[in-house]
Order: sequence, then C-alpha cells, then structure tokens
Amino acid sequence: MKLSMKSRYLIPTVALITAGMVLSVAVSHVMISRAIENGIRSQLGHLADSAAKSIAEWVGDRKTDVTVWSQFNLYQIALKDTHVGRNARLSASQDLNILLKNYSAFENVCIADSGGNPVAAGDESIIGKINVSDRSYFQESMRGNVWVSDSFVSKVTGNTVFAVSAPIKYGEETGGVFFCIIRMDFISTRFVQSVHAGKSAYAFLYDRQGNILAHPDQSAISGTIKDFPFGSALLNQKQGHFAYKDAKTGGGIVAVSPCGEAGWTLGVASLNSEIMAPVRKARNVNILLLLIVISVAVLLIVRLVNATVKPLRSITEGLILAGKSLAGASQEVSRASQSLSENSSHQAASAEQSSASLEEMSAMTKRNADNAAQADHLDESRRRADKECG
Repeated sequence: MKLSMKSRYLIPTVALITAGMVLSVAVSHVMISRAIENGIRSQLGHLADSAAKSIAEWVGDRKTDVTVWSQFNLYQIALKDTHVGRNARLSASQDLNILLKNYSAFENVCIADSGGNPVAAGDESIIGKINVSDRSYFQESMRGNVWVSDSFVSKVTGNTVFAVSAPIKYGEETGGVFFCIIRMDFISTRFVQSVHAGKSAYAFLYDRQGNILAHPDQSAISGTIKDFPFGSALLNQKQGHFAYKDAKTGGGIVAVSPCGEAGWTLGVASLNSEIMAPVRKARNVNILLLLIVISVAVLLIVRLVNATVKPLRSITEGLILAGKSLAGASQEVSRASQSLSENSSHQAASAEQSSASLEEMSAMTKRNADNAAQADHLDESRRRADKECG
C-alpha cells in the first residue's frame, strides 16, 4: 500500500516522539519506584529501631526500679517469719499498693518468700491464693539474677503479662523475690500501636518463640508469627528489612528490630499497595502528559506537513497538467505526422502516375515526330518525283 507524502512525514515522526516519551516514562517509573521503595525501607527500619529502643529503655528502667526496690529494708524484714516480719508485711503491702497506683503498666507488685508464696502485694487479694514457684522469673531471681521474663498468662486475670524480678538478699543469701507483673497490653498501646507509617502500615511484637504479643488485630495475638506470609523469614532474621510476596495482599516490606534483653522483636510492615500508590500516581500523570505531548506534536506536525506538502502538491498537480498537455500535443503532432505521411504517400503515387503519363506522352510525341518526319520525307520525295516528272 502506497503512503501519501503526509503519511511518510507524519508516521515516522510521531513514532519517534512516542518511542522517546514511552522510554522516558518507563525509566522515570523505574527510578521513582526504586527511590520510594528505598525511602520506605529506610523509614520502616527507623520506626522499628526507634520503637524497639523505646521498649528496651522502658523495660530497662523497670529493671532498675525493681533492683532498687528489692533492696529496701522493709521488704527484707517482711520476708522473715517473725512477729516483726508479719507486722512489716502490712506496711510493705501499703507501699506496694502505692507503686501499683503510680505505675499504670503494673498488674501487681509482689514480694514472694523462698517458697514462691506472696507475703505482700499491691493487690493483697492474691495473698494465700497463688504460688509462683513454677515461674521462670522466680526461679532465676532465686538464683540471684535480675530477670525479665518471657510473656505468660496471668494466673489471676488471664491476661498476657510478663514479669521483672530481682532477688531480695540477706548478705549473700537470697530470702525471696521482688517482682512486678506488667500488662502486655500497656506495651502494645504505648509502644506498638503508636507506630504510624501509613494507612496500611502496622507494627507488631513477638517473642523468641514467634508468639504474637502485640498486633493491631486482636485476633492475631493468639497466633504466631508463622501465620503471616513473612513469618518464616522473620524467625531467621532478627534485624533489618526485606520485601515479601503474598498472593492475597500483594506483598510488601517488613522491618524488624530486637527489643533488648526482653527477647522480643518489633516489626513494622507496609503493603505494596500503599508503597506504590505515589508511583502509580506519578505513572498516571506521566502517561497523561505523554498523551498530551503526542497530541500536540501530531497537530504541529500535521500543520507543518500541510504547509510543506501543499506547495509541493500544487507543483505536482501543475507538472501533471503540463504532462497531460504535452502528451496531448504529442498526440496531435503524431496525428499530424501520420497525416503528412499519408499525404506524402498520396503525392508520391500521383507523381509516379504523372511521370508515367509524361513518359507515355513523350513516347507519343516521339512517335508523332517520327510520323511527321516520315510524312515530311514522303512529301519531299513526292515533290522531288513530281519535279522530275514535270
């Protein structure tokens, strides 16, 4: 199929502009995607590190508090099974009740004897009803360690809690344990749920075994980190950030950071749907600009091509008309030449006929001359004869 002159100018030019713009949009899309992804990774990592550090510092402060409180002389006396000791337990419970009121994170503050029986507590209702000798924090502190326990279910309230404990010593001997029971929902509200990284982003907390301790979705707290699409990777990665894929949510980026000696890990996750929203917006704007530029370019090129092609078309049409006129004139000349040739042939034939007639007339004239000469000779001979006879 033959292309018009306009199409020959227009199609390659528009194709070149379109290819250049599409390449530019593709390159900018890739660069913006990488820049935003790197920015989100950095932001999530910073949020995870900051929140984990805050948790570690808060728990560290409570560990310091418990260490100091365990050294109070009143609490040491309260552990003695004497008349003075039993009287000191009432004062100790009053002091512990004040601590319980001042620290909203505490579920209870207690002193337990070497057998794990609370002898004084901020909430005295537990005294004589529970025994903590089977708890790891009690056992570790009886060995002389200041301890931050893993999370566990409270025997009193059934809530998820953890304990910070310290030994109460008489010289080198451990006579009991001072411990605070701390609500995990306080950690969740203050340090985890307060992390904001976007509409779809969220923070979560899990322990060494992968048990979820804090999560915006309360139903997830009863599960483990393995229930998440990135769970297996988190158990193997204690700090940093990485991308994950998920058919249901489209995947995203997770950053994790350890929370000090508590043994917890705080994670911050963000979905690709939100991460890539600015990229999609920039892509759509670029596509719109591309269409506008191509449309304007096509209009300008059409105008330029028309301005160029119109004179050429006029010249071409003039040449075509001249060619047609020349062809007509040539045909006329050809017809005239043919007519002239035919006339020349007729004239040659007439000339030939005339030559033949002339030759015949010449022969007749010659015969007439011969006859006249003969007649003249005969006439002369007759006269000569008459003369001789006369």
